[in-house]
Amino acid sequence: ERKLERLFRRSEVTRLVKKSNDFGAGGVSVAIGELADGLDIYLDRVKTKYSGLNSTELAISESQERMSVVVEAKDMEEFMGYCREENIEAVHVADVTDTARMRMFNGDRKVVDLKREFIDSAGARHYAEAKVGEVENRNPFVREIAGDTLAARFENNLRDNNVVSQRGLVEMFDSTIGRSTVLMPFGGRTQRSETQVSVQKLPVDGYTETASIMAYGYNPFLTSWSPYHGAAYAVVEACAKVVAAGAEFGGMRFSYQEYFERMHTARSWGKPLAALLGALRMQVELGLPSIGGKDSMSGTFQHINVPPMLMAFGITTVDAGTVISTDFKKAGSRIYLVRHTPKENYMPDTAQLKANFGFVSGQIESGKILSAWSVGFGGVAEGLAKMAFGNRIGAEVTTDESRLYEYAYGSILVESDGELDFPAAELLGATVADEALTVNGVRMPLEELYRANTERFATVYPDKGINSAEVMTAAPAT
Repeated sequence: ERKLERLFRRSEVTRLVKKSNDFGAGGVSVAIGELADGLDIYLDRVKTKYSGLNSTELAISESQERMSVVVEAKDMEEFMGYCREENIEAVHVADVTDTARMRMFNGDRKVVDLKREFIDSAGARHYAEAKVGEVENRNPFVREIAGDTLAARFENNLRDNNVVSQRGLVEMFDSTIGRSTVLMPFGGRTQRSETQVSVQKLPVDGYTETASIMAYGYNPFLTSWSPYHGAAYAVVEACAKVVAAGAEFGGMRFSYQEYFERMHTARSWGKPLAALLGALRMQVELGLPSIGGKDSMSGTFQHINVPPMLMAFGITTVDAGTVISTDFKKAGSRIYLVRHTPKENYMPDTAQLKANFGFVSGQIESGKILSAWSVGFGGVAEGLAKMAFGNRIGAEVTTDESRLYEYAYGSILVESDGELDFPAAELLGATVADEALTVNGVRMPLEELYRANTERFATVYPDKGINSAEVMTAAPAT
């Protein structure tokens, strides 16, 4: 991957490339077959890891970390020379033709000969009846957390499977590869505050402040209640995470990952239909297009079905200098919740969201907002704790406990250096030097909260940051 990155960073290389595609699940038939209307593909020239593959296997086998590119015939040797300089193997495997047919050859034998018109038609037309099911009449954002006291409920919320820290698992992957990482997976001087976005500087020669920023959104419980609402809030969640990290949402582009049960009834077909309509509504109202996606309708094993899923991945660019992390920065700051209030039918209020996002982006750019957290699975309670963990800066907060744990997608918890004058900004409290969260007068030490948030998966994915080695000592030579 690094070799390919270096190759495509060279302007003399990219000027030669007319079109490019990456290899994925469809193998040669897709990665090369999509490049032009007329193609002659030579399967026997394709480099393989294993020998003895037949024509079908060569045509459709998945292969990663490969690219197919189109260059003019006169530029082929020059392009291959650049590939050799980067120690990349390049092979001439196909020719563009004017036949409007995709033909595949294995040695002297022609094994595929299809009209492009037929390929583009996706074969015979398919029809299905879809019925969008009714939605249970209840508030989908309320969460009941077990516990006899506020402290017990607060800790149990941090133990939730969807809130608990996955630090040990995250540390199995090297986030510093490529030296482009702007935000580490965990921030603060203790590296305990989770990061909600991926921010990477663009791989260019020389210095740049331009970075990509990406986030995702999805809640299986909300989407199981209503795929329409769930897909809408997946888009909203991704937007809110990007805004909370310092970027503007208006330039975001989306890719949707869909996963549903096997389609066998009108009601099962209604689930992806509802999800796509919910996502489309957010695209229209927020002005944010989807430029790709991937779907699967095979999430069924005997009587077990996956929950309906439309996960939204949103990406845009940002000036790395304006990016902020999630950890509280100092004692004495004010803590606000820039709250999103859903409509009466529980759908997002996009007019309010656009106003809220614009306000937060402006305050981050001006330097007034020091840190921020997009409220997610664990509600405001999760955000307060995880913002406090990174620098061991506590907080004193007074708020309605029943709203601490609810889903509040689109809302952003912020640390402000001064007062925020905005209708949706609710003052919750302030940061303090005491290493504890005090909520409605109940003091909860940060170390106990952190233990509750990290102990569940610690035996399976141990925290690599814990130093369990014996301390080395040295004595002066005699």
